[in-house]
Amino acid sequence: MEIISKYFCVDIETRHAPEEDILKAQAKIEKGEISSRLKNPEIIEEATMKVEEAYAKALQKVRDDSALLNAAPIGCIGLSVDNTKILNYSTFTLTPEERTKLMKEGIEPFTHKDEGEMMDAFVQELDRRSDDWTGMVGFNSTRFDFAKIRLACRRNGVKIPHVLRFENRKHQIDLMWDFINFYNCEKAHKKFISLKAVCEEFKIPYRKSLDGAEIPNAIANGDHYTVAFDCSSDVLETYQCYRKIHG
Repeated sequence: MEIISKYFCVDIETRHAPEEDILKAQAKIEKGEISSRLKNPEIIEEATMKVEEAYAKALQKVRDDSALLNAAPIGCIGLSVDNTKILNYSTFTLTPEERTKLMKEGIEPFTHKDEGEMMDAFVQELDRRSDDWTGMVGFNSTRFDFAKIRLACRRNGVKIPHVLRFENRKHQIDLMWDFINFYNCEKAHKKFISLKAVCEEFKIPYRKSLDGAEIPNAIANGDHYTVAFDCSSDVLETYQCYRKIHG
């Protein structure tokens, strides 16, 4: 009989979205228009150049931030089970040496052929260790990790894990919002704060070396060990912040 977990801590990292989805997102961007009141040819030319530059920047931003699109596949998942161990699921390869290094850090890596196989293994692990009272803990997870996991499940025909279903939303804990709402007096209007900043507030060591925006390129460029380590480190730090915030 499996031991039911009190809670899981989770973190994900995504790849760049497929090219066709990037192009669809870019197609929604509207190019600015030049005012019809302009008459001077030089001013019209200057205004046209500014509009073109702004449009080009907007298109590039969509490409640079494509990992945030709904269609962007998950490349790596870190999962802490009652802080007894950290599991790392990924769709990229790790060398034997990299796997050994991760295991020495207390991280158990699992490599899968594609996102569908990874999500199936991940959901099975969650469902066999959870019940109606098991919590799911993340950081900025309401708008990212939890949503991305649900999207990946739907995309691959995998059932959404019990702990992330709508009816269990009261057990889905987003530490970013908990910190903003209950531990943040300086900027009450703040709508985002990084995990690194919260770790600094609580004097928790922060080990991640890459910024979140750098992860998709790191995956594409084959820096798989760093991505797996950083994802798993975020899980550990999420757990430590959970203990600080929720005691």
